[in-house]
Amino acid sequence: MCIPTKAKADCTFRDARCSGGCSARWWLRTANFAHLLVYDVSQWGRFQDVDESAHYEFICRQAGVAVHYCAEPFENEGGLISSIAKNFKRAMASEYSRELSAKVCQGKSRLIRLGYYQGGPAVMGLRRMLVDQSGQLKMILKSGEQKNLQTDRVMLVPGPEVEIAVVRWIFQSFVDAGKGATGLARALNQRGLHSLSGKPWTTAKFGICFAMKNTLAT
Repeated sequence: MCIPTKAKADCTFRDARCSGGCSARWWLRTANFAHLLVYDVSQWGRFQDVDESAHYEFICRQAGVAVHYCAEPFENEGGLISSIAKNFKRAMASEYSRELSAKVCQGKSRLIRLGYYQGGPAVMGLRRMLVDQSGQLKMILKSGEQKNLQTDRVMLVPGPEVEIAVVRWIFQSFVDAGKGATGLARALNQRGLHSLSGKPWTTAKFGICFAMKNTLAT
């Protein structure tokens, strides 16, 4: 939160921070406030390059903005102790982000090897099936629906026969007739066969369709 030079109760600016890392904070270079309240050092972003978060504080200092860390045990007065503490906290935030990324990647890779789907809408010819922790089928998830139990999993299953026939025609036309994405999209749209979202086919949709190994199995 930023407090302007002429402080008013209703005159603040909030930074829409994203987890892990952030895009360039352009508003720091045009600061019209005197104080910046930051929860802790990691709130600048858990950057792998720890100097990046220090860079944002340096921009504030150049603009004459005082940075105050609300949850840190030290005063940000620019002395030796605070400088060492901030660099240590930045390194800790960077390592936390790296370790969390590795754990998430390992967890998702394990679930993929077990045959579970790891997010995103299903493509033409496939549906998302919700299964419980024992592997029992529960229900087909509609577009926009998500699982509500942490122990549940999602797997892809064959969709309606009509959609499977369309997918097979797409691959046959691509391999046998040599039709490209543009020609396939034009042919399907002329027949009135829309994509799974209900919108006309585009060349980008074929890139997704061809890239999924599950689609090849249909």
